[in-house]
Amino acid sequence: MIPMVMKNKNNKALVPELRFPEFQGAGEWKRSKLSSLAKPVKEKAAKLDPEDVLTLSGEHGLVRQTEYFGKKIAGTDLKRYLRIEQDDFVYNDRTTNAAKYGSLKRLTKYHRGAVSPIYKCFRFRKEENPMFWEHYFDAGAHETQLGEFVNEGARAGRFNISVDTFLSISVCYPTDTEQQKIADCLGSLDDLIAAHSQKFDALQDHKKGLLQQLFPAEGKTIPALRFPGFADSKEWEPKKIEELASILMGNAFKSADFSKRGIQLVRMGNLYQRDLDLERSPVFLPSHFEQTCSSYILKPKDLLMSMTGTVGKEDYGFVVQIPEECEQLLLNQRVIKITPKREVIKEFLLHLFQSTPFLFNLYSSAGGTKQANLSAVKLKQIEVTCPSPPEQQKIADCLGNLDALVTAQTEQIAALQDYKKGLMQQLFPKPEARTR
Repeated sequence: MIPMVMKNKNNKALVPELRFPEFQGAGEWKRSKLSSLAKPVKEKAAKLDPEDVLTLSGEHGLVRQTEYFGKKIAGTDLKRYLRIEQDDFVYNDRTTNAAKYGSLKRLTKYHRGAVSPIYKCFRFRKEENPMFWEHYFDAGAHETQLGEFVNEGARAGRFNISVDTFLSISVCYPTDTEQQKIADCLGSLDDLIAAHSQKFDALQDHKKGLLQQLFPAEGKTIPALRFPGFADSKEWEPKKIEELASILMGNAFKSADFSKRGIQLVRMGNLYQRDLDLERSPVFLPSHFEQTCSSYILKPKDLLMSMTGTVGKEDYGFVVQIPEECEQLLLNQRVIKITPKREVIKEFLLHLFQSTPFLFNLYSSAGGTKQANLSAVKLKQIEVTCPSPPEQQKIADCLGNLDALVTAQTEQIAALQDYKKGLMQQLFPKPEARTR
């Protein structure tokens, strides 16, 4: 349960906007240099096993390279690598769209590890509360000061600051008791988000298992699992994709025609992580393209597939459906629109394209050495098996209901993350400048 917090009527710089009732009269937070509370980690990791090499992920924190990449990236010589212990903090000053001031994470998953010397590592004194400081940094309470380093030797994509420079920023903090209260509050939110994330993963695994059972395996014509009423039905019929759907290739619109508003163009980058993300680098064309290029207009419920990706990765070739609430869109090159033919249920086709046998044949047909390219001609010739329309509808309804649960779970997680973000911004005051 999240404790009640009270809005602070005090506008002092080092008093947060929201404070727990028992600390309302506790006065301002202390302010000091981070270097007085933490010290750089400079111990080398030469004696550690290469399996202990960690990488810093903005989403997953500090994880073993073998888990994150599926293979070892670092060599066997770790002489230059830094040895970190549990509760140490690791900062990567590389800037990204998701991390404007770089990523900063606490080691929680392992007792120790080795990290690249490009990272800046530091360790708080034993009497400090690492959970409080983790939330402090997650809230971005330090970022205003980090922004000042942009003009102090930074290069494109990286701040290029030393660990000593990072530790020169000033931080503010309350009493140990209030620190623990904040850590407990935000920690309970983290636990709630983790529980919902586990439920999301379970739903995803359940759908993956159903896909394997509701569609025939490679070389088979009957699925392992059939709904009541279809157990004695005939075998699924072999069909080529061109018998089930028509394919429309997107148009090569000219970048010179792009505009700041109008009708949005769906590009490969908008088909991101098996979903349609229209907020990802949006591009528009003037509204008159709706008339002049009407054959490339996309509407809600249309099916789309990305045709280009990376060799060795499954970052392309997946099918997404345009949500009902979307406005009209335009189809760009290397994205195709898939329209089911008569007696083929659109939602069944969507899930068919997610099945293992289809994806195996699809990726096997891709060409290219570094950039993987799918061919519409080869796609049309891929052979699958297909049941009668009533059985198609039953499968579509089952998996569609599961998709709705997954979507609801995704929205729940996003709402909790937004709530936590807003709460953190009010629980921590922000020092506006460094004390030199």
